[in-house]
Amino acid sequence: MEVRVAILNDNMAGPPAFKAEHGLSVLVEVEGRSFLWDCGATDITVRNARAMGINLGAIEGIGLSHGL
Repeated sequence: MEVRVAILNDNMAGPPAFKAEHGLSVLVEVEGRSFLWDCGATDITVRNARAMGINLGAIEGIGLSHGL
């Protein structure tokens, strides 16, 4: 079983193309299925996903660790 994990949003950003904010957003891909764990507080997760070439439209489910 292949599992891929991509950090879409975190407290620290990588190269200049990526943004950061308090919180976390993780894309988990398992056997061709995509799930998002948390989604951040703003649109930074979406922007970083675009910069990484990730299609968020393919996500099958979202898990939230807590409410705001």
